[in-house]
Amino acid sequence: MNGKDITLWIDKRWYDALSKHLKDETLEEHLEDVIDEMCNQLPQREYERISAEIWKEDQEERKAREAARRFAVFHVTEGGSSTYFLAEEHLEFLQTASRLRSYIRKAEGDPPARFTGMFPRGEKLSREQFDTYVLERLDNTGRVVGAYHIDLDSERLDALNIMDGWQRFRIQDVSTAAYFAMKKSSTSPEERWCPYTRIDGQKRRS
Repeated sequence: MNGKDITLWIDKRWYDALSKHLKDETLEEHLEDVIDEMCNQLPQREYERISAEIWKEDQEERKAREAARRFAVFHVTEGGSSTYFLAEEHLEFLQTASRLRSYIRKAEGDPPARFTGMFPRGEKLSREQFDTYVLERLDNTGRVVGAYHIDLDSERLDALNIMDGWQRFRIQDVSTAAYFAMKKSSTSPEERWCPYTRIDGQKRRS
């Protein structure tokens, strides 16, 4: 959005004196109100034209920011309770498997009591919102980089593959595969992700 910074110099004694006489607002806030009132006094056609331009630019910026988002969505069951949430991180299967391995092994520092604690900036979702993002993942818009059902009580993980749909794995198998994949640090993430074992015994690559 186009903008212009206005700098006004005033002697501190004038500033302090004026501030004392203002009620429930700062001098800066009062000056903003004065400018707003001046804008309202512009000819109506000019005011409406500028307002429409600003609104359109704001909407375009919002759409651009939304299109640039990259996040994963989770449905986690642990201790008998179920949680849906969104993590604003680029968590494809390998990254998610590594995060899960770190949690179940309680590897470093002071691990959280629940898996959802591995995502301190996670945003809670409803089941309906989760399902909507699952559909977007299948549409391959680029925003939803992963969708997962993680059931720590039954020790299984379901990951959504764009081509093949939901795929189910044993959490221990995923953890072991993540360990060996991350050891191959000299190769690309795609090459590091070794074959992992599905719960039905078949093999596949992500």
